[in-house]
Amino acid sequence: YSYPKGAEAGHVAFYVDYPSIDMRLYAYRGGDSFDITNGKIVSGETLDFRIDSNLAPIFSRTGVTSSDEGVDIVFTNNYGATLTSLYNCAGIPVSIVNLHPTTSSFFAPSGSLTCLWDTGNSAYKTGDYTIYAKVNVNNIFNNLGSIQGVTVSPTIGTKTKTEEVSMGIDTPAPTPTSSVSTSGSPGSIKTTAPTVKPTAKPTTATPPPTPTPTAEPTAAVTETPAPTPVPTQTPSSPLGTVTVMSALILGILAFAAMRKD
Repeated sequence: YSYPKGAEAGHVAFYVDYPSIDMRLYAYRGGDSFDITNGKIVSGETLDFRIDSNLAPIFSRTGVTSSDEGVDIVFTNNYGATLTSLYNCAGIPVSIVNLHPTTSSFFAPSGSLTCLWDTGNSAYKTGDYTIYAKVNVNNIFNNLGSIQGVTVSPTIGTKTKTEEVSMGIDTPAPTPTSSVSTSGSPGSIKTTAPTVKPTAKPTTATPPPTPTPTAEPTAAVTETPAPTPVPTQTPSSPLGTVTVMSALILGILAFAAMRKD
């Protein structure tokens, strides 16, 4: 708007911008932090919220105080109670309401990525959670109501599934997963505690016993005397018999001759 009378070459009185608001979910892992708004989370993950808006110039004006209306992270737990703070990794509750973003991409609560929400804290039980950002600067929410992208951000809806964990050698820590989705209306975050499923440790099969060789019984040796050979008479030769007979006859003849003489 310019003056006088909105003249094109007049002096600028003020700018009118249509507000915009969005929010992203970040995993805080030291040097390996990243946006997981549409990814998966695990129970025990450390998280932070990044507020994307064009509201930074408002909070840079002279006279703005910390008590002035800002941006609230509306966080409803599984019992339906709206939380105004979250436990960080040190176990200290940190406010998530009346935030004053000073940059277009602002990490709650102070601008730098940090561990704002320790999901492993015992305060966060299994159940459904709804989370979104709400703007009420200059009573804009009270006057216009809920307008997605203007007075409220799309809700971050997350459903956490339990992941089975094996107990054995080189077993990683339990990591139940959750998928994060963005919808046009308030969604929910469902968390479940990790379930530990014991797995039998591998056992070493006992080798079958080695059979001990058994000596076969030795047959008794019985000595049988060799049979005594029966002497066999060798039949006389026919020639020998003839010789004997001839000698006998000659003897008889000689004896007869001697008688005659």
